[in-house]
Amino acid sequence: MFYGSMVPLVTPFTAEKDVDHRALKALVNWHRQAGTNSLLVCGSTGEALALSAAEQYEVLKTCIETADGDLPIVAGVIAATTPYAIELAQAAEQAGADAVMPVAPFYCKPSQEQMFQFYKTIHQALNIPVFLYNNPSRCGVSIAVDTVAGLSELPRIIGLKDATSDITRCTLIKNRVAKEFTMLSGDTLYMAGFLAHGGDGVISASANVAPELTAQFVRAWHDQHIDLFNHLIYRLMQLDRVMFTEPSPAPIKYGLSLLDKINPDVRLPLTTISDTCKNDVKNVLLNLGIL
Repeated sequence: MFYGSMVPLVTPFTAEKDVDHRALKALVNWHRQAGTNSLLVCGSTGEALALSAAEQYEVLKTCIETADGDLPIVAGVIAATTPYAIELAQAAEQAGADAVMPVAPFYCKPSQEQMFQFYKTIHQALNIPVFLYNNPSRCGVSIAVDTVAGLSELPRIIGLKDATSDITRCTLIKNRVAKEFTMLSGDTLYMAGFLAHGGDGVISASANVAPELTAQFVRAWHDQHIDLFNHLIYRLMQLDRVMFTEPSPAPIKYGLSLLDKINPDVRLPLTTISDTCKNDVKNVLLNLGIL
């Protein structure tokens, strides 16, 4: 169920900074048509930390109802404490999410044993699959290979999103887990190498504005169309670089606004991107034929 291109969906806002459910439905339908394999909703690209728990639930419900079973929906769980992580995860299960993806607990910098217990406790509180999410640049800690291997033995922990520059971790983990354990790259700049090291798919924020290219890229690897694969990774790297010149997802939302998909609005502490970044985003979309 979870492979290929899993897009970490942005959360569109109105000019008044309310969730724009109409635009959200249109985005989900666009991804259904573009070949996206699944959606990650209310993750960091979805500005989950700027959404209340009630808003996250409503965003999930809108995406699940709109996808109507055609696109698996994974709920992001971003919480620094175990009780709040369980609250968000259980709400996602109630909303009908196909899986949850709790990020490693941030700020407190837990030990490996403490991270193991964090994920084990969430796992025990749910009846749906759980993805691990390793993002040391944001969390301050990294889920070690040994910890991933140990957690993979729990029956409903089914995969890992690994947002690191160390593509060798994919091979090391693949050799320690069951064949069905899903490995997803969380960094576009390293996703080509990640796939070559045994990865099953990618979670690319830039796929919000280039869903067809990203889905084609992953298919090209698995079909061993290497010339197409090399062509697409060069294009996607150009896109990804500009989409992270200022804090994400502000550049991504501006790109989507150029495509008439959503408003460019973000919530504080993020702000709309600078004029220089706007020009860069527009130019790369034009150069790549997306705009």
